[in-house]
Amino acid sequence: MRKITNLSEDWNNEAYVSLHLVQAILKQAGIAQRGWHPEFKIKEAGSHVFADFRIEDIDRHIEFLIEVKSAKNPIDNAARFQLQSRYLFHSKIRYGLLIDPFSIEIYEFAHGAAHLKAQYAIADPTQIQPIASFVKNFLDTLTMRTITINASKGSVGKTTLTVNLAYELAKQGHRVLVIDLDDQANASLTLGVNKAEEFAQASSMAAYRELLESLAERKEVLDFIKIGSRDADLAEYRACIYPVTGAFQPQSTGKVDILPSSYKTKLTSLPDNPVAHKFLDYGLKKLAGDYDYVLIDTAPSFNKIAWSAHYAAKYILIPSQMEYLSAFGIQNVIQNLHDVQQDTDNRRGNLLGVVPMMAENTNLNKRVAEYIREVLPTIPLLPKIRSSTYFGQASFERLPLSLYALSHNQAASAAQQMVELTNEVVKLIDQKESSSA
Repeated sequence: MRKITNLSEDWNNEAYVSLHLVQAILKQAGIAQRGWHPEFKIKEAGSHVFADFRIEDIDRHIEFLIEVKSAKNPIDNAARFQLQSRYLFHSKIRYGLLIDPFSIEIYEFAHGAAHLKAQYAIADPTQIQPIASFVKNFLDTLTMRTITINASKGSVGKTTLTVNLAYELAKQGHRVLVIDLDDQANASLTLGVNKAEEFAQASSMAAYRELLESLAERKEVLDFIKIGSRDADLAEYRACIYPVTGAFQPQSTGKVDILPSSYKTKLTSLPDNPVAHKFLDYGLKKLAGDYDYVLIDTAPSFNKIAWSAHYAAKYILIPSQMEYLSAFGIQNVIQNLHDVQQDTDNRRGNLLGVVPMMAENTNLNKRVAEYIREVLPTIPLLPKIRSSTYFGQASFERLPLSLYALSHNQAASAAQQMVELTNEVVKLIDQKESSSA
């Protein structure tokens, strides 16, 4: 047993360590108390074991287990085995923390084994701030910023916005996941995983049918959602995700992956479960540490599939043309978000801003922009994307606009608008997260 120096006998009690160290760390790390689940039951070979805590960090899209030890019974190999080979293995939860009054060890369970990711020597368990800072800083490295792009009206450039934002974020070095929840699957086609070239070159009905059948067997977004109805390994979720092919994969340290959709993305194919709209969010928690940004492209409607997107997203972007019907559509989206915000203590479905799409320098566009500012004074109008034929031309060639502009100088101004919008989105999120911290 380690020697106790200048510590009271209270630290020999795990309940005392839990209250005065672990729970104090969680509070200072900014983890909402509704996400603390003590005595978490884990099924193991026909019986149950109990981890001291399962933590749902809703803001960061992370879940993890905590096992508490005392000064009298500190972290040892038996405790490590219990966390790694019993709790993490059987719960399918990816991260686990061992905490005693002397140290913290953080493990990641992946590929069938646990790996030490970080550790911290505690000089004084009564001084919480430096210990909480270590935990917070580690969790911040796993944080995924989830953004749903949703509009109640079609043909406003929603998918164009999604895929170009993904490319610009990846070009900055971020790891980006695009989730295509639209059964039209335009994002999947644009990002090269729905065999657009092969379909275009199919010379017979037999070849066309063969391509459709290949998609029928492929795992995609609804498979990912269905996995959330049961305990599943990280590998099962990752099997539904594909690297983007072609020009949208930037030549940088960043990357773009996609969770694709197809004609199979039907409302009737959702699991028959009263909380099925939360399964996408469940799955994304398993991916904590894999991605910096998740962009969710939705159909221009509000149903259980779109509901999934809002429950999975901390932030919402609404692309809208500056004309009256689209402006009314903004209010429809906002009204639909209220229930999500209330159910999650405003940790999901929060409106980041409205993106004026296909904007023109007309009196109508100016009046509509003024109307939106007057009716929705707290909602930011983000940098506008002006009407331009180059978006359509770049989309037709399945190129991000920034790349298209390298060989078409006239498109440079439109490409710069997308860069400025991306920078503003990142800046807004940085500001919101720093103020909440």
